[in-house]
Amino acid sequence: MRKIVSLVWSRHGRRLLLLWALALAAYSNSFQAGIFFDNTPALLEDPRIRPVTARNIGAILTEGYWHIAPT
Repeated sequence: MRKIVSLVWSRHGRRLLLLWALALAAYSNSFQAGIFFDNTPALLEDPRIRPVTARNIGAILTEGYWHIAPT
């Protein structure tokens, strides 16, 4: 069993790591970008994402995307 896991990892693990490295390299220039357009109210001003409570999780899953009207 251990040999099979090792064989699968050596076969597919390297490809998976290469895929992650390529994705990281492709998006690396955007990591220092600021928050633009509609992301500010959606990410920074949404009170539902601050405290992790059952009520907030329920609100996120059942209410609309915009907790307030976008400006």
